[in-house]
Amino acid sequence: MIVYRLGHPTVNYEHANALSVVVPHDLLGLIYQATIAILLLVGFESATAMAGEAVNPQRDIPRGVILSLFIQACICYFFEYFAANFFMGDQYTATVDGQTVTGFAAALSSGAPIGDIAKILGDSLLFGNGFLLQLTIASTVVMALIGTALSSLSTGVRISYAMGSDRELPAVFGFLHGRFNTPHFGIYFLTALSALIGSYAVQSVDNVTIVTLVSNIGTFMLYGITCGVTLIATLRHLLDDEHSPLKTIVIPSLGLATNLFMVCGIFYYGLTGTGSAKTNSLTAIGISIAFFAAGLTYLIGDSLLKGKPLFLPANFDHPCAIDRTIPKFPNAN
Repeated sequence: MIVYRLGHPTVNYEHANALSVVVPHDLLGLIYQATIAILLLVGFESATAMAGEAVNPQRDIPRGVILSLFIQACICYFFEYFAANFFMGDQYTATVDGQTVTGFAAALSSGAPIGDIAKILGDSLLFGNGFLLQLTIASTVVMALIGTALSSLSTGVRISYAMGSDRELPAVFGFLHGRFNTPHFGIYFLTALSALIGSYAVQSVDNVTIVTLVSNIGTFMLYGITCGVTLIATLRHLLDDEHSPLKTIVIPSLGLATNLFMVCGIFYYGLTGTGSAKTNSLTAIGISIAFFAAGLTYLIGDSLLKGKPLFLPANFDHPCAIDRTIPKFPNAN
Protein backbone atom coordinates (compact mmCIF):
# COMPACT_ATOMS: atom_id res chain seq x y z
CA MET A 1 0.00 0.00 0.00
CA ILE A 2 2.81 2.39 0.89
CA VAL A 3 4.77 1.49 -2.24
CA TYR A 4 1.65 2.05 -4.35
CA ARG A 5 1.11 5.56 -3.00
CA LEU A 6 4.76 6.51 -3.39
CA GLY A 7 4.62 5.33 -6.99
CA HIS A 8 1.31 7.07 -7.81
CA PRO A 9 1.66 10.64 -6.47
CA THR A 10 -1.00 12.06 -8.83
CA VAL A 11 -3.90 10.20 -7.19
CA ASN A 12 -6.15 12.28 -4.94
CA TYR A 13 -5.70 10.64 -1.51
CA GLU A 14 -7.89 10.99 1.59
CA HIS A 15 -4.89 11.92 3.77
CA ALA A 16 -2.55 14.63 2.55
CA ASN A 17 0.52 13.05 4.15
CA ALA A 18 1.71 10.35 6.54
CA LEU A 19 1.34 12.55 9.61
CA SER A 20 -2.34 13.07 8.85
CA VAL A 21 -2.89 9.31 9.18
CA VAL A 22 -1.64 9.02 12.76
CA VAL A 23 -2.97 12.33 14.13
CA PRO A 24 -6.43 11.89 15.74
CA HIS A 25 -9.15 13.70 13.81
CA ASP A 26 -12.20 12.92 15.95
CA LEU A 27 -12.40 12.00 19.64
CA LEU A 28 -15.47 9.82 19.18
CA GLY A 29 -13.83 7.92 16.35
CA LEU A 30 -10.65 7.49 18.42
CA ILE A 31 -12.60 5.97 21.31
CA TYR A 32 -14.53 3.65 19.01
CA GLN A 33 -11.33 2.58 17.22
CA ALA A 34 -9.72 1.77 20.56
CA THR A 35 -12.65 -0.49 21.48
CA ILE A 36 -12.03 -2.48 18.28
CA ALA A 37 -8.25 -2.57 18.83
CA ILE A 38 -8.73 -4.78 21.91
CA LEU A 39 -8.66 -7.70 19.47
CA LEU A 40 -4.86 -7.40 19.36
CA LEU A 41 -4.78 -8.96 22.86
CA VAL A 42 -5.45 -12.39 21.34
CA GLY A 43 -1.69 -12.91 21.21
CA PHE A 44 -1.51 -12.19 24.93
CA GLU A 45 -4.12 -14.90 25.55
CA SER A 46 -2.07 -17.37 23.49
CA ALA A 47 1.05 -16.65 25.52
CA THR A 48 -0.69 -17.44 28.82
CA ALA A 49 -3.04 -20.27 27.79
CA MET A 50 -0.34 -22.95 28.08
CA ALA A 51 1.63 -21.38 30.91
CA GLY A 52 1.56 -24.66 32.80
CA GLU A 53 3.71 -26.27 30.09
CA ALA A 54 6.46 -23.62 30.25
CA VAL A 55 9.88 -24.81 31.46
CA ASN A 56 10.61 -21.48 33.16
CA PRO A 57 7.23 -19.70 33.42
CA GLN A 58 8.41 -16.95 35.77
CA ARG A 59 10.90 -15.79 33.14
CA ASP A 60 9.29 -16.78 29.84
CA ILE A 61 5.58 -15.98 30.33
CA PRO A 62 6.15 -12.23 30.98
CA ARG A 63 8.48 -12.12 27.98
CA GLY A 64 5.91 -13.91 25.84
CA VAL A 65 3.17 -11.50 26.89
CA ILE A 66 5.22 -8.38 26.15
CA LEU A 67 6.53 -9.79 22.87
CA SER A 68 3.04 -10.81 21.69
CA LEU A 69 1.63 -7.38 22.52
CA PHE A 70 4.47 -5.69 20.65
CA ILE A 71 4.05 -7.89 17.57
CA GLN A 72 0.27 -7.55 17.51
CA ALA A 73 0.08 -3.84 18.31
CA CYS A 74 3.12 -2.30 16.64
CA ILE A 75 3.90 -4.63 13.74
CA CYS A 76 0.54 -6.10 12.72
CA TYR A 77 -2.21 -3.75 13.83
CA PHE A 78 -0.67 -0.29 13.69
CA PHE A 79 1.37 -0.94 10.54
CA GLU A 80 -1.63 -2.20 8.58
CA TYR A 81 -3.83 0.56 9.99
CA PHE A 82 -1.33 3.16 8.82
CA ALA A 83 -0.79 1.56 5.41
CA ALA A 84 -4.50 1.17 4.63
CA ASN A 85 -5.30 4.78 5.54
CA PHE A 86 -2.21 6.04 3.73
CA PHE A 87 -3.37 4.19 0.57
CA MET A 88 -7.02 5.28 0.57
CA GLY A 89 -7.93 7.60 -2.31
CA ASP A 90 -9.81 8.01 -5.56
CA GLN A 91 -8.27 4.84 -7.02
CA TYR A 92 -10.57 2.85 -4.72
CA THR A 93 -14.07 3.10 -6.23
CA ALA A 94 -17.46 1.48 -5.70
CA THR A 95 -21.04 1.97 -6.88
CA VAL A 96 -23.63 2.80 -4.23
CA ASP A 97 -27.26 3.40 -5.25
CA GLY A 98 -26.20 3.97 -8.83
CA GLN A 99 -23.54 6.53 -7.90
CA THR A 100 -19.77 6.10 -7.94
CA VAL A 101 -18.06 6.75 -4.61
CA THR A 102 -14.36 6.68 -3.76
CA GLY A 103 -12.02 6.40 -0.81
CA PHE A 104 -13.55 5.82 2.60
CA ALA A 105 -17.07 5.97 1.20
CA ALA A 106 -16.23 3.07 -1.13
CA ALA A 107 -14.65 1.12 1.73
CA LEU A 108 -17.74 1.69 3.85
CA SER A 109 -19.92 0.06 1.21
CA SER A 110 -17.71 -3.04 1.00
CA GLY A 111 -17.80 -6.16 3.13
CA ALA A 112 -14.04 -6.70 2.66
CA PRO A 113 -12.12 -3.45 2.07
CA ILE A 114 -8.71 -5.09 2.54
CA GLY A 115 -9.64 -7.62 -0.13
CA ASP A 116 -10.60 -4.81 -2.50
CA ILE A 117 -7.30 -3.07 -1.81
CA ALA A 118 -5.41 -6.31 -2.45
CA LYS A 119 -7.10 -6.57 -5.86
CA ILE A 120 -5.98 -3.03 -6.76
CA LEU A 121 -2.45 -3.64 -5.53
CA GLY A 122 -2.06 -6.97 -7.30
CA ASP A 123 -3.37 -5.65 -10.59
CA SER A 124 -1.12 -2.60 -10.42
CA LEU A 125 2.10 -3.89 -8.86
CA LEU A 126 2.05 -7.66 -9.51
CA PHE A 127 1.38 -7.77 -13.24
CA GLY A 128 -2.39 -8.11 -13.04
CA ASN A 129 -2.44 -10.81 -10.33
CA GLY A 130 -4.84 -9.02 -8.01
CA PHE A 131 -7.12 -12.02 -7.59
CA LEU A 132 -4.15 -14.25 -6.69
CA LEU A 133 -3.06 -11.73 -4.06
CA GLN A 134 -6.60 -11.76 -2.66
CA LEU A 135 -6.50 -15.56 -2.33
CA THR A 136 -3.08 -15.44 -0.69
CA ILE A 137 -4.20 -12.91 1.93
CA ALA A 138 -7.46 -14.80 2.47
CA SER A 139 -5.53 -18.01 3.17
CA THR A 140 -3.47 -16.28 5.86
CA VAL A 141 -6.66 -14.92 7.39
CA VAL A 142 -8.11 -18.44 7.55
CA MET A 143 -5.00 -19.72 9.29
CA ALA A 144 -5.10 -16.79 11.71
CA LEU A 145 -8.76 -17.42 12.49
CA ILE A 146 -8.09 -21.11 13.17
CA GLY A 147 -5.24 -20.22 15.49
CA THR A 148 -7.33 -17.57 17.22
CA ALA A 149 -10.26 -19.96 17.66
CA LEU A 150 -8.04 -22.65 19.18
CA SER A 151 -6.37 -20.14 21.49
CA SER A 152 -9.69 -18.67 22.62
CA LEU A 153 -11.21 -22.11 23.18
CA SER A 154 -8.18 -23.18 25.19
CA THR A 155 -8.49 -20.14 27.43
CA GLY A 156 -12.28 -20.40 27.72
CA VAL A 157 -12.19 -24.10 28.55
CA ARG A 158 -9.67 -23.51 31.33
CA ILE A 159 -12.01 -20.94 32.87
CA SER A 160 -15.14 -23.10 32.49
CA TYR A 161 -13.29 -26.10 33.95
CA ALA A 162 -12.21 -24.10 37.01
CA MET A 163 -15.74 -22.76 37.49
CA GLY A 164 -17.19 -26.25 37.11
CA SER A 165 -14.70 -27.61 39.64
CA ASP A 166 -15.72 -24.88 42.10
CA ARG A 167 -19.40 -25.53 41.32
CA GLU A 168 -19.91 -22.01 39.97
CA LEU A 169 -21.07 -23.72 36.75
CA PRO A 170 -22.78 -27.10 36.47
CA ALA A 171 -20.43 -29.80 37.76
CA VAL A 172 -20.24 -31.44 34.32
CA PHE A 173 -17.90 -28.63 33.21
CA GLY A 174 -15.40 -29.88 35.81
CA PHE A 175 -15.36 -33.46 34.50
CA LEU A 176 -12.19 -34.79 32.91
CA HIS A 177 -12.00 -37.24 30.04
CA GLY A 178 -11.16 -40.76 31.22
CA ARG A 179 -8.42 -41.29 28.64
CA PHE A 180 -7.09 -37.87 27.68
CA ASN A 181 -7.63 -36.12 31.04
CA THR A 182 -9.12 -33.06 29.29
CA PRO A 183 -12.31 -31.10 30.16
CA HIS A 184 -14.01 -32.44 27.05
CA PHE A 185 -17.54 -31.32 27.90
CA GLY A 186 -16.41 -27.70 28.06
CA ILE A 187 -14.66 -28.11 24.70
CA TYR A 188 -17.83 -29.51 23.08
CA PHE A 189 -20.05 -26.82 24.60
CA LEU A 190 -17.84 -23.84 23.74
CA THR A 191 -17.21 -25.14 20.22
CA ALA A 192 -20.95 -25.45 19.58
CA LEU A 193 -21.63 -22.03 21.12
CA SER A 194 -18.86 -20.42 19.03
CA ALA A 195 -20.29 -22.01 15.89
CA LEU A 196 -23.75 -20.58 16.64
CA ILE A 197 -22.35 -17.10 17.27
CA GLY A 198 -20.25 -17.32 14.12
CA SER A 199 -23.28 -18.39 12.09
CA TYR A 200 -25.05 -15.24 13.26
CA ALA A 201 -22.04 -12.99 12.66
CA VAL A 202 -21.46 -13.96 9.02
CA GLN A 203 -24.94 -12.84 7.98
CA SER A 204 -23.93 -9.18 7.64
CA VAL A 205 -21.33 -6.56 8.50
CA ASP A 206 -23.65 -5.20 11.20
CA ASN A 207 -23.84 -8.64 12.82
CA VAL A 208 -20.04 -8.91 12.83
CA THR A 209 -19.82 -5.49 14.47
CA ILE A 210 -22.36 -6.46 17.14
CA VAL A 211 -20.51 -9.68 17.99
CA THR A 212 -17.20 -7.79 18.09
CA LEU A 213 -18.58 -5.15 20.44
CA VAL A 214 -20.17 -7.77 22.74
CA SER A 215 -16.84 -9.60 22.87
CA ASN A 216 -14.98 -6.38 23.59
CA ILE A 217 -17.31 -5.36 26.41
CA GLY A 218 -16.74 -8.75 28.02
CA THR A 219 -12.99 -8.48 27.47
CA PHE A 220 -12.78 -5.02 29.03
CA MET A 221 -14.83 -6.15 32.01
CA LEU A 222 -12.75 -9.31 32.47
CA TYR A 223 -9.41 -7.50 32.32
CA GLY A 224 -10.70 -4.66 34.46
CA ILE A 225 -11.97 -7.03 37.15
CA THR A 226 -8.68 -8.96 36.98
CA CYS A 227 -6.76 -5.74 37.62
CA GLY A 228 -9.11 -4.91 40.49
CA VAL A 229 -8.69 -8.33 42.08
CA THR A 230 -4.91 -8.07 41.69
CA LEU A 231 -4.94 -4.68 43.39
CA ILE A 232 -7.04 -5.91 46.33
CA ALA A 233 -5.14 -9.18 46.72
CA THR A 234 -1.74 -7.44 46.97
CA LEU A 235 -2.73 -4.70 49.43
CA ARG A 236 -1.92 -7.05 52.30
CA HIS A 237 1.70 -7.16 51.15
CA LEU A 238 2.33 -3.42 51.19
CA LEU A 239 4.79 -3.71 54.09
CA ASP A 240 6.74 -6.66 52.66
CA ASP A 241 10.37 -6.05 51.79
CA GLU A 242 9.91 -7.46 48.27
CA HIS A 243 6.77 -5.45 47.58
CA SER A 244 6.83 -3.57 44.28
CA PRO A 245 4.37 -0.63 44.18
CA LEU A 246 4.77 -0.41 40.40
CA LYS A 247 3.61 -4.00 39.84
CA THR A 248 0.98 -4.27 42.57
CA ILE A 249 -0.53 -0.77 42.73
CA VAL A 250 0.37 1.44 39.76
CA ILE A 251 -0.08 -1.07 36.90
CA PRO A 252 -3.28 -2.72 38.25
CA SER A 253 -4.79 0.71 38.96
CA LEU A 254 -4.00 1.95 35.47
CA GLY A 255 -5.36 -1.27 34.00
CA LEU A 256 -8.60 -1.00 35.96
CA ALA A 257 -9.09 2.67 35.02
CA THR A 258 -8.26 2.12 31.35
CA ASN A 259 -10.59 -0.85 30.93
CA LEU A 260 -13.46 0.95 32.64
CA PHE A 261 -12.81 3.94 30.39
CA MET A 262 -13.04 1.74 27.30
CA VAL A 263 -16.34 0.23 28.46
CA CYS A 264 -17.69 3.72 29.04
CA GLY A 265 -16.45 4.60 25.54
CA ILE A 266 -18.60 1.86 24.00
CA PHE A 267 -21.64 3.05 25.97
CA TYR A 268 -20.97 6.67 25.05
CA TYR A 269 -20.59 5.85 21.37
CA GLY A 270 -23.78 3.81 21.44
CA LEU A 271 -25.81 6.59 23.04
CA THR A 272 -24.44 9.46 20.94
CA GLY A 273 -23.78 7.78 17.58
CA THR A 274 -26.03 7.80 14.54
CA GLY A 275 -27.35 5.31 12.03
CA SER A 276 -26.23 1.68 12.06
CA ALA A 277 -23.28 2.45 14.37
CA LYS A 278 -25.67 3.53 17.12
CA THR A 279 -28.00 0.58 16.52
CA ASN A 280 -25.12 -1.89 16.60
CA SER A 281 -23.67 -0.40 19.78
CA LEU A 282 -27.01 -0.37 21.60
CA THR A 283 -27.71 -3.95 20.50
CA ALA A 284 -24.31 -5.07 21.77
CA ILE A 285 -24.88 -3.29 25.08
CA GLY A 286 -28.29 -4.95 25.45
CA ILE A 287 -26.86 -8.42 24.76
CA SER A 288 -24.03 -7.84 27.24
CA ILE A 289 -26.47 -6.76 29.95
CA ALA A 290 -28.64 -9.81 29.23
CA PHE A 291 -25.63 -12.13 29.56
CA PHE A 292 -24.64 -10.43 32.82
CA ALA A 293 -28.17 -10.73 34.20
CA ALA A 294 -28.39 -14.40 33.23
CA GLY A 295 -25.03 -15.19 34.84
CA LEU A 296 -25.87 -13.29 38.03
CA THR A 297 -29.28 -14.98 38.24
CA TYR A 298 -27.68 -18.42 37.92
CA LEU A 299 -25.01 -17.59 40.51
CA ILE A 300 -27.52 -16.33 43.08
CA GLY A 301 -30.02 -19.10 42.37
CA ASP A 302 -27.38 -21.81 42.60
CA SER A 303 -26.12 -20.33 45.86
CA LEU A 304 -29.60 -20.31 47.38
CA LEU A 305 -30.41 -23.86 46.26
CA LYS A 306 -27.15 -25.30 47.61
CA GLY A 307 -27.04 -23.11 50.69
CA LYS A 308 -23.51 -21.87 50.06
CA PRO A 309 -22.28 -18.27 50.45
CA LEU A 310 -21.59 -16.11 47.41
CA PHE A 311 -18.23 -15.05 48.84
CA LEU A 312 -15.67 -17.34 50.47
CA PRO A 313 -14.91 -16.66 54.15
CA ALA A 314 -11.59 -15.03 54.96
CA ASN A 315 -10.21 -18.23 56.57
CA PHE A 316 -11.12 -20.50 53.62
CA ASP A 317 -8.34 -22.80 52.40
CA HIS A 318 -8.74 -24.18 48.89
CA PRO A 319 -7.52 -27.78 48.45
CA CYS A 320 -5.14 -26.63 45.71
CA ALA A 321 -3.54 -24.16 48.14
CA ILE A 322 -2.75 -26.97 50.60
CA ASP A 323 -1.25 -29.80 48.55
CA ARG A 324 -0.51 -27.91 45.32
CA THR A 325 -2.32 -30.55 43.27
CA ILE A 326 -5.39 -30.37 41.08
CA PRO A 327 -8.33 -32.08 42.85
CA LYS A 328 -9.58 -35.23 41.18
CA PHE A 329 -13.09 -35.15 39.79
CA PRO A 330 -15.05 -38.06 38.32
CA ASN A 331 -14.91 -38.15 34.55
CA ALA A 332 -17.96 -38.08 32.32
CA ASN A 333 -17.65 -41.78 31.55
